[in-house]
Amino acid sequence: MKVVALISGGKDSCFNMMHCVANGHEIVALANLKPAAATGKDELDSYMYQTVGHDAIELYRDCMNLPLFRREIRGEALAQGADYRPTADDEVEDLYELLSAVKAAIPDVEGVASGAILSNYQRVRVENVKDTIHCHLHMPAAQSLTDQKELLEEMIESGLNAVLIKVAAMGEQSDVQCIFCNPKPITLIFKGLKRNHLGKTLNDMYPHLLQMNERFDAHICGEGGEFESLTLDCPLFVKRIILDEVETVIHSDDAVAVVAYLRIKKAHVEDKALEDIGLTEEKRAMLLSKGRTTNTDCPSKELASLMLQEISSDLLVDKEQTVIPLRCRPRIRWRPPYFTIPGIKVQNVTPNKAQGTLEEETTIILNYLQDQLVSCGLTWDNVVMIHVYVRDMSAFGRLNAAYNKYFGINPPPRVTVEVALPEDSQVQIDCLAYQYADPAHGKETLHVQSVSYWAPANIGPYSQAAMVSDHIYVAGQIGLIPNTMQLPSPTLVDPTRQILAGLMEEITTSLRSLERIVVALSAGLARDAAACVCYVTDARFGPVARRMWEERVGPQVPAVFVIVPGLPRNAKVEWQVLFGNRSARQWSVDEYHDEAEMEVDERYLQAQSSADSDTCWEVQSWHRGNLGCVVGTCGQRDLSTPLTPSILTTAWRTLLASLSEILDGVSERTLGVSDVISITVFYHCNIPLAWIETGNEEL
Repeated sequence: MKVVALISGGKDSCFNMMHCVANGHEIVALANLKPAAATGKDELDSYMYQTVGHDAIELYRDCMNLPLFRREIRGEALAQGADYRPTADDEVEDLYELLSAVKAAIPDVEGVASGAILSNYQRVRVENVKDTIHCHLHMPAAQSLTDQKELLEEMIESGLNAVLIKVAAMGEQSDVQCIFCNPKPITLIFKGLKRNHLGKTLNDMYPHLLQMNERFDAHICGEGGEFESLTLDCPLFVKRIILDEVETVIHSDDAVAVVAYLRIKKAHVEDKALEDIGLTEEKRAMLLSKGRTTNTDCPSKELASLMLQEISSDLLVDKEQTVIPLRCRPRIRWRPPYFTIPGIKVQNVTPNKAQGTLEEETTIILNYLQDQLVSCGLTWDNVVMIHVYVRDMSAFGRLNAAYNKYFGINPPPRVTVEVALPEDSQVQIDCLAYQYADPAHGKETLHVQSVSYWAPANIGPYSQAAMVSDHIYVAGQIGLIPNTMQLPSPTLVDPTRQILAGLMEEITTSLRSLERIVVALSAGLARDAAACVCYVTDARFGPVARRMWEERVGPQVPAVFVIVPGLPRNAKVEWQVLFGNRSARQWSVDEYHDEAEMEVDERYLQAQSSADSDTCWEVQSWHRGNLGCVVGTCGQRDLSTPLTPSILTTAWRTLLASLSEILDGVSERTLGVSDVISITVFYHCNIPLAWIETGNEEL
């Protein structure tokens, strides 16, 4: 893919260019925003751009032997919220104008490369601009979950040579007078960054930066504003920069926190030896290793060996063994703060309508859902999770095109799976909404559209996660490798081992992405998982997924494994996991209740049928604060006996009784099925719908 690289001169933007090239992209142009000459300033009060060192940016044209596009920054940081919409005179609009000029000059530019590492603020705004100019965003070096010490070491090891060009951290020492407790000055000794650190390389400063991190929790990569850098050389450069004359400018000479930067008065480029130009295979492999599965992600050797014994080489998807979803309690359910709209098919909205296209059915259903939300004083912004069931997953792109018309910049998380829908329906949709007690404390959304090593960018109009109160709803996760957006494709001679290796790598990659998403919201995978629905495309994949889930998370989390005929991108497994968030503020947990503030208890319960019963069943439940989840499965123990409505009804009643009993036991309050917001039943596709609906009447 041809990309334009946003450069500031700092280490992050240059390291990101190296990752783009390592991932097979072609950098065709450079783009930079600089201070307006009329201001006479080197350093602007910008939330978006590094401007110190702008004097040397023109040299990058020769260093990279590429066209350089530059534009003055005329706007200011006006729209400072978590989200961004085009705002007149905002500094983000300068970026739009800059990239529009690049796109006009080089029409075949397909992507934008940005080096922001920890800044969601910057990422959201660059993503907004790339959408406007219809480009992809590539931030492979952006790793919000990467250990910063490890990241800096990789930069140094990769051959990137950058110097500190600005310091803004604690000084050497200071006398501080505490007027409340002691009239005498107290001498505090700090070993921070000083003006004489300007011009030193990252390699030279590494021990000092590491010490600052260990002692004061300073960001070792400078992401807290401790320092900014200027890259003088990297393997992509055909020429290196030599600083001939610099001037130290004191921006703030505070006794505790000195702020100083280098003004470059004279510099030139010099040729490099041919062998020093370009990424070696060793460096390319080192950079790409970030996107690979680590040993800590992999299942144990004992588990892998056991799973190999459980599957055969004949692993074809049998659609006759898959399930159909049925949303029980098919009426709209309003139990503040939750509002649920059950699984809606076009037959529920327009019973006499002839079968239409997927796009027509999707539009009819979403219009209906939208009207129901509005009638209750809600909007799509209140929706925290949507389930979409389609008859044919090959129509995924068409579904997204129709679906996308209803959502703005932060669409709700979504799970999409293929199922054998009844009544010739092409799509079924349900949603869960949340009414905020205080609009100021509404939904927090994680919507990442850029390609990186962090987690997969969204492949449709949905967000990766939404958090309301102390609950986190995560979109369905498949095993896409984040930096390539492709599923793993191991090549082994033995077909059984190849299928198992692909399955295990998909499971490992998807669980790792799932963990990174919730960590970004201050939660943990094993610590905060509340309930799990795992979709697999073969019955023999279920035990493998279950074993890897329990090894990674534990057996106590309620989980059910469902066989479906198809998943997005032909994935073998997709995870839908609900999380509680212990880190959530107490007001958000209790905003709809008058309970006293206290530590929220967490309870897990599990029960199963006896070995001699005709019906086998298992139920699990989890409860914390105002959220509880119960999952259960039931079946016929003797598969040689033909299934009848009577046997099914008995199994159904047994399961409901077990669910009701465990639901009552998991909470301090007396609960029953009537307290449940929604119930989804997955039933074997060979069971007649009428039998299931008879059981549904039990509710």
